[in-house]
Amino acid sequence: MKKWFLLAVFSLLPVFCFAQKIGYVDSDRLRNEYKPFSEAKTQLDNEVKEWQSRADSLSRNLKTLEDSLARVALILSPDKRKEREEGVAKAKREYQQYLAETFGVSGKVERRNSELSKPILDRVNAAIAEVALESNYDLILDTVTGSVAYGRKNLDLTDKVLEKLNAALGGKK
Repeated sequence: MKKWFLLAVFSLLPVFCFAQKIGYVDSDRLRNEYKPFSEAKTQLDNEVKEWQSRADSLSRNLKTLEDSLARVALILSPDKRKEREEGVAKAKREYQQYLAETFGVSGKVERRNSELSKPILDRVNAAIAEVALESNYDLILDTVTGSVAYGRKNLDLTDKVLEKLNAALGGKK
């Protein structure tokens, strides 16, 4: 779908952009063929294995506590049973909290991935900008995301569009 979109964009661009020089990059290929990406992925995978091992250990502990309680629940005094149920509930909370803090949104995995990827992405974006400037490209698209990887500032129409939109509001913002 994205390739058809890009094909349509590329076929119509000569009509709209007479003197524009446009190129594209394949970010999947960059990720696969630029060694620092694979090194960062390997490092993250190793760290995730450790975190997953801890999660598995917490899960096994919780299962053991639940099974133990189920086997002896009928013969325990109400106080002992309540004590064991609280232990199971506590282990369950710890397990769920660990999962959320490690694998959840903005969790340890996501933060670590960002820490490892950001410097690499900064170098990739700098290289794209360098190639664009050296080869006099006005616009470089990413075939994977369908987004603009580089664009000359004079092609940015955001200020003009905002001006039109704000004018249509009668100066209200």
